[in-house]
Amino acid sequence: MIINPKNYSQDELDRVMRAFVQSMYSNIGPLTDIPAPDVNTNPHLMGVFIDEYSKLSGQYTPGAVTGKSIGIGGSLGRNAATAQ
Repeated sequence: MIINPKNYSQDELDRVMRAFVQSMYSNIGPLTDIPAPDVNTNPHLMGVFIDEYSKLSGQYTPGAVTGKSIGIGGSLGRNAATAQ
């Protein structure tokens, strides 16, 4: 998927993220393949990812993605990790 997130509102980006998780659900997850944030993503979008993945799996699954905020299980070094 290639989009320029600067051309979309936060609500639109949230819907794109949810659609991405729905389309990739059977190929991703804590026991399969754990996606990580990419350019122009942020802890909020990773939280949307977790929310949608958790709905689909039927249980809270914070290990399904990296890059989430500390409040939902993220790492203290997350902001600097990608640059390192």
